[in-house]
Amino acid sequence: MAVIQTSSSSKYGSRISGDAQHIVVVKTDSGWIPNAGHAGTGTIVATVR
Repeated sequence: MAVIQTSSSSKYGSRISGDAQHIVVVKTDSGWIPNAGHAGTGTIVATVR
């Protein structure tokens, strides 16, 4: 999965703002579900430059 790595972010209503430091590809660990309220873990396997 591709993930945006930020140093800071904020949300106001439906607007999300922040900075994009890197885009990384993560291999998720088992048990991950696509739910923003569910914490997940994984391993970074690549960085997109």
